[in-house]
Amino acid sequence: MDATDDEMVAGYRDGRADDRDTLPLTLTNRSAAYIHGWLNGRDDRLKQPRQSVAAAQARADAIKRYAERGIYAA
Repeated sequence: MDATDDEMVAGYRDGRADDRDTLPLTLTNRSAAYIHGWLNGRDDRLKQPRQSVAAAQARADAIKRYAERGIYAA
């Protein structure tokens, strides 16, 4: 795992543990990887996926490609 994976995992864990249904404004300054993970954790907690598995994987792959280039877009 690399730093981007670590951010996604940290976000996922936080999203699973959080009791809020929307991303808190205090977390909007986090990386795209963290936010992606948080939303996935929230979706699993609520049992309400916001997108298909293929779409989620494509977004994760895009985030990793951007991070490899030093681009950290949300």
